[in-house]
Amino acid sequence: MIYPLLCLFQVPFDFTQIDKLVEETIKASGTPGVSVAILREGQPTWFKGYGKTATEGGEAVTKDTQFAIGSITKTFTSALVMQLVEQGKLKLGDSILTHLPKLPKKWAGATIGQILQHTSGIPSYTDQFRFSMSIYSPGGNQAVIDFVSQMDLEFKPGTMWHYSNTGYVVLGMLLESIYGKTYREIAQTRIFGPLGMKDSVVNDTLSAAPSVAKGYDVAKGKAAFAKPVHPSWPGAAGNIVSSAADIATWIEAVRTKKLINEKTFELVTTTNSVSKIYGLGWLVQKGQGSVVMGHNGTINGYNATAIFDTGGKWGVAVLTNSTPGDSDQIAGGILQL
Repeated sequence: MIYPLLCLFQVPFDFTQIDKLVEETIKASGTPGVSVAILREGQPTWFKGYGKTATEGGEAVTKDTQFAIGSITKTFTSALVMQLVEQGKLKLGDSILTHLPKLPKKWAGATIGQILQHTSGIPSYTDQFRFSMSIYSPGGNQAVIDFVSQMDLEFKPGTMWHYSNTGYVVLGMLLESIYGKTYREIAQTRIFGPLGMKDSVVNDTLSAAPSVAKGYDVAKGKAAFAKPVHPSWPGAAGNIVSSAADIATWIEAVRTKKLINEKTFELVTTTNSVSKIYGLGWLVQKGQGSVVMGHNGTINGYNATAIFDTGGKWGVAVLTNSTPGDSDQIAGGILQL
């Protein structure tokens, strides 16, 4: 979700309003825990945890509590791909089969840029009913491809927009092919390590993120444990766990172009008549002399939102251990305040 451009923090702000907003929201919904980070003028201004990491025996949520962030992972995948574009190892106009020739031949018309922007037409494996019956068992990148390999493209590449988790799993395969390392290793060495994101990791095994808050499904004010997706499935589309503090670091790194240059950043924030408000891995809204970038993510038991303006006036990260979750509602409420 992208929120209207707002001119925040022009006067001293009473942060008790945020406390009230978050506490009332999670009380009404039954969400066990929330972590919030706010940036002002490029600086960390407000970090706070609310609730518990588990309904029974849990610890108090802090700014460093790990949550699954679902599709916010795509923003990291985009940055890793765009680094290779900068280095001349990839072109956005390359057919994905140029680099991964074992993919279904019918995908030959889909380019790397279209996959980043969800205009490739490659079907999303998470849309398939039979995936819901496999979600808790071991899978993997090839299993993802197998789910949709017999299907036709949903449309001619570049002519329509449809969110495809398959596409981002494929981009993870592309990264692994070029680097000769796992997506987890690539993200650690290219992003998490250099930026000091100590709470962030690609959760690709059952033991990769042992301290992550427990995830819950909430309904009618009550939370029930949500059985997690097997970590072999989400891949580069949704497999990162992180903290509000780390997502604040990530927001500022993207805004200040620490990992990609100005020209590449312009490509990332470019939308078109087909993608509407989706750039290359980010939702993008332009207007009033600034640009708002954001992404949200939902995966079994977790919901998260990250949003900021590229002018640096404000940034917000909200991580929760519940689905359908309150992150958009809380982030939107903070921006309204």
